[in-house]
Amino acid sequence: MNPYLDINYKDRTEDVMSLFKPTLEDIKNNPDLYAELVNDLMFHWVFATRETRLMNKIREQMFKN
Repeated sequence: MNPYLDINYKDRTEDVMSLFKPTLEDIKNNPDLYAELVNDLMFHWVFATRETRLMNKIREQMFKN
């Protein structure tokens, strides 16, 4: 099963793969921001916490690009 199918069954594999290198570079440049984002996302996913300001900010940046 493809893990990159979204809720509408659209295959997001190319999106994910194309963003890997830029995201890795961003992580190297700002590891604290990405550590906070990973924690936010993990708690959101596992415990269904609300979305944080950081999560919303990153989502907005994704759609701008």
